[in-house]
Amino acid sequence: SRVFSAFVKAYANLQMFDEAIDIFWEMERLGLDADAHTYVVVVQALHRIEDLEGVEKFLNKLLSSETRNPRVFYMNFIEGLCVNQMAGIAYLLLQPLRLANVLVDISD
Repeated sequence: SRVFSAFVKAYANLQMFDEAIDIFWEMERLGLDADAHTYVVVVQALHRIEDLEGVEKFLNKLLSSETRNPRVFYMNFIEGLCVNQMAGIAYLLLQPLRLANVLVDISD
């Protein structure tokens, strides 16, 4: 899955957003796990091609799937969205996580 993730990121860096998204969906079809950063790249790509319906579909799929360590994954994913000027999307993602009692941050 690292190779596929690298291709997703490379295509996005080249502003070949459709290709980046296609490779991500191929990863999903093959059952390969992506890291949180790859998910951020896909949201960015969908946002760049102004596919807001795609963003919504993508986030709904993400919320309905099981991740290995949801707390760490969602913390990294939300942080990545915020760092990449997508705090609004991060906030929308945080709401259903709170309702589902998914702990995404622990205060010291």
